[in-house]
Amino acid sequence: MCCRYSADRSLRSGNRTVFDRVRRLRSSLSSIISDRQCIVSPMETDALDLSRSPIAIPPQFWGIRYNGDNFPDALGTHGIEGGVNCQQYAYSVLRHFGFEVPDFRSSELWDDTAHTIISRNMKAFDLVLVHNEPRSYGAHVGVSLGRGLVLHLSKKFDLPAIETLKQMQRRDEYRHLIGFKTVRVRRLPS
Repeated sequence: MCCRYSADRSLRSGNRTVFDRVRRLRSSLSSIISDRQCIVSPMETDALDLSRSPIAIPPQFWGIRYNGDNFPDALGTHGIEGGVNCQQYAYSVLRHFGFEVPDFRSSELWDDTAHTIISRNMKAFDLVLVHNEPRSYGAHVGVSLGRGLVLHLSKKFDLPAIETLKQMQRRDEYRHLIGFKTVRVRRLPS
């Protein structure tokens, strides 16, 4: 199988640094795709363009690789070093923006009421839980960016991606929406 990858989409940002960073990440993605001998559609490569986020995602969160062994509270897991799983990635992004969230696994996050509350509607910075079955244990976790967009790190892309919740739920592994959790405490810089 050969890979198809469309890198011809122009960036809307006039920021040269962002453009160069995205170009390098797309180049890295191209080699990842080639190594895996898979077919990725242009729509999926657009998901990897983090510059389209309505919330500015700092560069240190762009090139993080998926590593299922680095989950919350795993021995040797420190922030996002060495790649992480979806939960650790989401919590690290939220912490960057001043939110205080413990290192929960998915079911602990869903059951928690001390640090998070269930939200009926997805708002910016809410945690989004989806799964291939209707239970929280083992659920995939992402961060809502507002406008129906979710930032998440998954095995499928191996890099952070932005997709609509609908796009995510079209795939069997994310077809069930568990729900949204709002982190209660946010410390803003003074």
